[in-house]
Amino acid sequence: MTNHEEVKVKVAMPEVLGLFVVAYIAAMVGFVMLDFGADPGALGMIAGFLPYAALLFAIVTVACYLNENMFGTALFGVLALFFYGFVPVYAAIAATSMQDFALYVLFGAVFLLVMAVVSTAQPVKMVTAIIALAGVTFLALGAGVWMETTDLEWVVGIFGILTAIVSFYLPVAILFNTMKGENKLPIM
Repeated sequence: MTNHEEVKVKVAMPEVLGLFVVAYIAAMVGFVMLDFGADPGALGMIAGFLPYAALLFAIVTVACYLNENMFGTALFGVLALFFYGFVPVYAAIAATSMQDFALYVLFGAVFLLVMAVVSTAQPVKMVTAIIALAGVTFLALGAGVWMETTDLEWVVGIFGILTAIVSFYLPVAILFNTMKGENKLPIM
């Protein structure tokens, strides 16, 4: 008789890496939209980073899958696809219709807002805040592109910076509390 034991691979909290990547993207978007680094190449900096962000999100997705974290797998998996496609979609359709590109961004915003609602079922409400802030950031970005106006750039910038702050604090608090072995920094 053979022994069929289940072998599981456990990886250490991949969501922390995913949240750091969210913070990095949100900070770049926020600062660029608030005219920090107003060099015309500043948007190129963001576009150049997005494929690497997509790769990191894909790694987080696989790790979440291995940890049997369905929410993390869904969230970071779709973010990996969204950011991997961001630059090619822009390059393919921006010349013909900015509204088509705006729809791409707005679909991402809707996904994030739906995931924010889904995340209310888990105990750490700060995750809900991060996803909702990111959703509002992309909603304002998509609306600004759709209306072909720069009037919403400051909204995108403010929400991007808020998203960056909250999504940077949470993984730092998780790491700190884990290393201390007790809850020193609040995680709401």
